Amino acid sequence: FIYVVALTFRAGFGPPPTETEEDTMSKAYYFANVPRAMLTTFRCSFGDCSTQGGTPIFEFATSEGGPSGTLLGVALSCFIFTCSIGLFNIISAVFLERVMNYQQTLELHEQHERLSDKKLWKKSMAKFIDIMVQFHEEECYNTCGATTEQSQVFDHNMSQQT
Repeated sequence: FIYVVALTFRAGFGPPPTETEEDTMSKAYYFANVPRAMLTTFRCSFGDCSTQGGTPIFEFATSEGGPSGTLLGVALSCFIFTCSIGLFNIISAVFLERVMNYQQTLELHEQHERLSDKKLWKKSMAKFIDIMVQFHEEECYNTCGATTEQSQVFDHNMSQQT
């Protein structure tokens, strides 16, 4: 991707093939050959799109190039926008997806360990049976027409007779 964009910028911003550009304050220097154009394109994709003097390359693209320079400046702007928003968004989305998958795997592993723990299962079943017995006893007392207090007195009297 960067190679294709660098070739396009080399053709648009670079000097004619017969000339060599030695002035570091011109845009032609930064796009003088394909390797230099690739380096400059790579730097621009990360936001460092300026000359050694600190002047933005966009300034050279629009001021020195005329109508074609303006078009190339828009192309450079679109490239930077695509790299900074598009590609980095995809990279962060892939990273986030992998983190979420790893977290889900850990949760499933912990759940499997809890479900295979026999001591925890026995303790939970004992609690469940105790709750069911208490619920059943309350239902039996209430269906006989007696209140809970009367049923407790009845139970106490029955335990003393035996």
